[in-house]
Amino acid sequence: MDDASLDEFLDTGSDAEEDTAATESEKLEPVDEDADTDDSDSDGAAETQSAATVDTDTVEPATPTAKWTESGEYCDRCGEETQRLWTDDELAVCRDCKEW
Repeated sequence: MDDASLDEFLDTGSDAEEDTAATESEKLEPVDEDADTDDSDSDGAAETQSAATVDTDTVEPATPTAKWTESGEYCDRCGEETQRLWTDDELAVCRDCKEW
């Protein structure tokens, strides 16, 4: 197998593709930023947005699975000092004690 350059994998496109993209962008209608917005959209977009709202009281916060300290800490199972500890059954354990 020959060595390949990363340049061989780049999608450089062609001038024809760039012309097509420019033509398609010209077809888009301009957006009037000063226009008033109506919350009662006939297509139900306002209802969809409110349905996607998440109740933050029911979401559990993320729990860390590992921690690192420059000074080092001791494993809760074997007592070995290490800079990186993983969470395993509510304990902070070293790599050797972690059940992978």
